[in-house]
Amino acid sequence: MYVKQIAPWLIFHLRADHVMLPWRDGKVLFCGGWREDAEGERRLVDTVDVYTPEDDAWEVETTVPTPRYHAGIALVGDRIYVVGGLKGSSGFDDRATGE
Repeated sequence: MYVKQIAPWLIFHLRADHVMLPWRDGKVLFCGGWREDAEGERRLVDTVDVYTPEDDAWEVETTVPTPRYHAGIALVGDRIYVVGGLKGSSGFDDRATGE
């Protein structure tokens, strides 16, 4: 099995504490997470980015209605479910509920 390493500086939208999921045709989804802005503040990433290893290319698939980090992700049939996670910087007092 060949595993291509993705350099962090090549990620379309830099992020930490995100989730990844194998997707159609050998693509990989990167969902949620957070990044630091210019002032060092944590900002949630609201995009679902798709990486195509064959072309070494990135694109935005969609946005997440309730951005979060430390979430779970599952592919069921042709639907992607993002469950749980956190939406702020105050830890477990700030769980993402989808509301």
